[in-house]
Amino acid sequence: SHDNIGVQRNTEGFKPMSEQDSPSIRVPYNYFTPRWYQIEVFKALESGKRRLLLNWARQLGKDTTCFCAMVMAAMKRPGNYFYIFPTREAARRAVWEKIDHDGKELLSVIPQQILLRKSDQEMMIRINSIGGISTIRFIGLDYNPDAIRGITPAGVILSEFAYQDPEAFFALSPALRQHKDAWVIFNSTPQGKNHFYDMYINNLDNPGWFVSTRQIMFPEKDSYVKGIKTVEELRSIQSEEGRSDEAMAQEYGCSFDIGALGSIY
Repeated sequence: SHDNIGVQRNTEGFKPMSEQDSPSIRVPYNYFTPRWYQIEVFKALESGKRRLLLNWARQLGKDTTCFCAMVMAAMKRPGNYFYIFPTREAARRAVWEKIDHDGKELLSVIPQQILLRKSDQEMMIRINSIGGISTIRFIGLDYNPDAIRGITPAGVILSEFAYQDPEAFFALSPALRQHKDAWVIFNSTPQGKNHFYDMYINNLDNPGWFVSTRQIMFPEKDSYVKGIKTVEELRSIQSEEGRSDEAMAQEYGCSFDIGALGSIY
């Protein structure tokens, strides 16, 4: 049945998905096929990593990767999952209403046979998972910053963390530490040497963390991902948008050396 806030299925006689049901669902679902560096994120979660930091350039699919990883985790383990953005508008634009270059909706990576409810007003999804139900909620810290206090998360994604108030994570930290299986992903491009930089430097050699830097500007570095943008395309972007060399190095080369330019939101 359809209501004024989205899609809601009749859950009368609802049965949680079993291990026997799950093999019939292939994930990642629908159009998303992860690239080699995106697969590393899925492998890190499956290997038991509970803290992941993605220092990735623009155009590399940070939120597409993270959302698909969250859907897979929510299918496997019932619980409450939270996707946190600096603003509510950023949450809508980056995931909730995102349509890729081929006209495909990002939310369509959720297998339709497990979708129980989708609320546009709340930006909340309820799905059938193995052994119970999972919810995925999208939160903009400008809209309701207190929404993350007192929650019991199974998984959290802090998107564009360099542009967020670090207090958002500090508010979540006690609950994440209390539940040893809960995980958190920090994704962002740099914004100078702020709290995201400190977290990156402090955990580069931490065996309990998965830390990834992927950029598309400096081919001589191990972090380079080829085939996304050519040198000519980057020069065109720089010329059209009037960006400095330092700003390009930050956005596309994941450089922390430039001073904070101010929030883009």
